[in-house]
Amino acid sequence: MQSDLGNILGEKLFSGEGSDIYRKGIAHTENYVSYILWDNVKAIYVRGTVSTFNGIPSGENRALSVIDANGNREDFWLSGFFRMKQERRQQFTEAYSFVLQNTSERLWRQFIQSLSEGNRLSFNEFEMTKDAFYFHKTFGGWKEVNTTHIRGCGIGTGYFYIQYQEPDKKIKTKRVGEVRSIPNIHIIQSFINAITQ
Repeated sequence: MQSDLGNILGEKLFSGEGSDIYRKGIAHTENYVSYILWDNVKAIYVRGTVSTFNGIPSGENRALSVIDANGNREDFWLSGFFRMKQERRQQFTEAYSFVLQNTSERLWRQFIQSLSEGNRLSFNEFEMTKDAFYFHKTFGGWKEVNTTHIRGCGIGTGYFYIQYQEPDKKIKTKRVGEVRSIPNIHIIQSFINAITQ
């Protein structure tokens, strides 16, 4: 079975807690075998946490979840007691970059095609069309912001922020949701960077 898995997935590149990352996909092989090939990836979620006890770090982890078109999920994560060592952080960064290298171009094409067809896309915490972003209001409903008013985006303390400026008004920063709840956040960041240059 292991040789069959090697033929399907290729060389193992990153060993994680949970699933491992291979040249052609991500797989879980302990107790049972499940895998997702890069060509079948529909969404990627990324997250990180630092736990504290009385202000003292008690644990840290960084994780990514890969979802395929059928809703199957593989989780890759690295963790550390107290704080992760720099080499573990670097390993996670390299693993995440490798996943994006193998999935981003196809996911970007699908994203752009869907926008050009006039679809309203959901990113769980907000929605968008080619002409506007739609954010949940505090007291129900949606706040619509024209795409031409978007000025930038950023990530801080686990949240994704979008900056926008409506005509004759100051730039506003809107916290639109937790990073861990937003699929393909790298696509949104790339899109915002492209329209604000």
